[in-house]
Amino acid sequence: MNSKDTPCEVEMKKIVSKLRYKYYCSFPEKLEAISKEIQRLKENPEDRKAIERLYAMVHKMYGTSGSFGFDQIAGFCGDWETKLNELTSELKTTIPASGLDQMYRYLSSLRKLIEADPVSISES
Repeated sequence: MNSKDTPCEVEMKKIVSKLRYKYYCSFPEKLEAISKEIQRLKENPEDRKAIERLYAMVHKMYGTSGSFGFDQIAGFCGDWETKLNELTSELKTTIPASGLDQMYRYLSSLRKLIEADPVSISES
């Protein structure tokens, strides 16, 4: 906080900080949901709904992470979203086994990126 901030600005920064912290704490749940969709696709690669849900989750993390200042995570999710677009545009009905392997690698890399995020996060 800056000494020139008005009381309103100070309060808004506190609110944003708390929201950012809450969003950061939701990452494990988001990663678990993504993992489940990849597993569904492994079991049934032609499950269009699972492909759509996976895409929606990655897309949402891309946008929301960027909005909260998690730029590395947002950039990574943007790359993942691009890869999903490539896989699904080439093979409209299925993701090949090699594509699923890539999805697991993306998930693993995203997990590591989140765990290593150097951003100092606090609820105060």
